[in-house]
Amino acid sequence: MSVGDAVYLGEVISVDPARGKVVASLNKGGILERIELTMDLGELYNQARGNVQLTPAKNY
Repeated sequence: MSVGDAVYLGEVISVDPARGKVVASLNKGGILERIELTMDLGELYNQARGNVQLTPAKNY
């Protein structure tokens, strides 16, 4: 997700991948609401964080 992406009833206004947090602004029929969603960054997700480098596949 990135800033400006559409979500149900609104759009993303902030993304913090290091903290696993997304903030969205919603318009619920004229009532504006700001929500924050966070992702658990426990041990199970540590492999997806940090500097990622891709290596070419070996051709056999």
